[in-house]
Amino acid sequence: MFVVIRHGADERLLVNPLCANINFMIYVKEKLGLDSTVILDLCDESGMLKGVAEQPAMEYVMSLLSPRATYIPILLSKSSSTSYLDYTPLLDDMETVYPGLLNKLKKSQIKSGDGKRPNSPKTHGIGPHGATLTAGGRTGPRMSVAIDRAMDSRKSPSFLLKTLGKKTQR
Repeated sequence: MFVVIRHGADERLLVNPLCANINFMIYVKEKLGLDSTVILDLCDESGMLKGVAEQPAMEYVMSLLSPRATYIPILLSKSSSTSYLDYTPLLDDMETVYPGLLNKLKKSQIKSGDGKRPNSPKTHGIGPHGATLTAGGRTGPRMSVAIDRAMDSRKSPSFLLKTLGKKTQR
């Protein structure tokens, strides 16, 4: 599973989000030439911030990102004149590539009205459809593979849980 991060002069960075948030963010910041202290988040093509900057360091990033999707890196910084965050997209000619996307980000922040970045919807499931499935009380990359296989073979998630339950009891 990979995601594409568009940045700079329409450059594309292919990244595997099947890792801890801290590793993902260090890698992306390094590849984009950013300082490790900056606050970076990702925005999808519809203008929704994904909340990667708020996710715990050891959580898997793939719980927030969709496979094969394209994201734009956004620098978050506190404005000195207001209590709102400033959004700085790291994609040159953002308005020509994604018209109105920056306005959507700003409008969603104004709607929240608390001076903080709006909460992004967080899915804690790992499956391709946001399903929250666990085996042995934990989630992880093995569940993701199992869920993808179940979806590919047209089997229901309940069938998958029964099958995994039998395997974990052995």
